[in-house]
Amino acid sequence: IAALPGANALVAQLASAGTSLGIVTNKPLPLVEAVLATLGWDVHFPVTVAHGMAAENKPSPAPALLALERLGRGATETVFIGDTAGDMACGRTAGLRAVIGVGGTSTAEVLFAEGATHFCRSLRGAGELLAPWLGGEPHPTSSGRLR
Repeated sequence: IAALPGANALVAQLASAGTSLGIVTNKPLPLVEAVLATLGWDVHFPVTVAHGMAAENKPSPAPALLALERLGRGATETVFIGDTAGDMACGRTAGLRAVIGVGGTSTAEVLFAEGATHFCRSLRGAGELLAPWLGGEPHPTSSGRLR
């Protein structure tokens, strides 16, 4: 199992900033736990909401809202990063502050149509977008195409 390009750096960046991290996925929990352990990320993600753990799966907002509850965070202070239309719909309908679409499996147009507030071509781009906010600057709120 290998992390997507830029994923290790993004997780390290977010963890070193003291960010609360959670995973919302439609994959089964045993698979997610195995991947997290293999990548050494299990210490960084205290909350995982996997297939069947919420009242509905993505694209419903239910898994994101359950993750927020377990993290003790509010929607308006939360950023959701994903790469599918279902991810964008989940984050948008949960009322999250920013929904960052990352290229790969879907086009920018599809991700924006389903609720992305931002688009990055890569996880590295997502890290660049979030860097100012992690440094104490205002949270990303405006729509835009990014790196």
